[in-house]
Amino acid sequence: MRTILEQPDSQPDNAINVHYVALSPENRVEEFLATHPNVQQYLLDAREPLHAAFGKAIDKVSVIATTNPEMMDGEFLLCRIQTPLSAEKALACLNTFDESWDLENSQRVEGRVIFNVTFSPA
Repeated sequence: MRTILEQPDSQPDNAINVHYVALSPENRVEEFLATHPNVQQYLLDAREPLHAAFGKAIDKVSVIATTNPEMMDGEFLLCRIQTPLSAEKALACLNTFDESWDLENSQRVEGRVIFNVTFSPA
């Protein structure tokens, strides 16, 4: 597991705690991002809206490159937001993120990024 897309926060006092980590095999995620630079920017741009929706309740965002044979260019990124929140609260936060930012911006990456939630081990 390796941290990807690190970007210094412009305002360290209000540090955004959204960190993307690539899951095995990390090189598939890095190759995907190299091939799709618009996805890199999209993920960087999503950090602030994710922080606004979840606050400090994000442990990390695990990223895996996967495929869907039904898509013409079937590879996409699955971004799992790891959170200690209850399922109900986590889904409400994900809904807030979707409605406030993701639905308006997802066309930038042509469906190549999917966010969902996963839960921190107890």
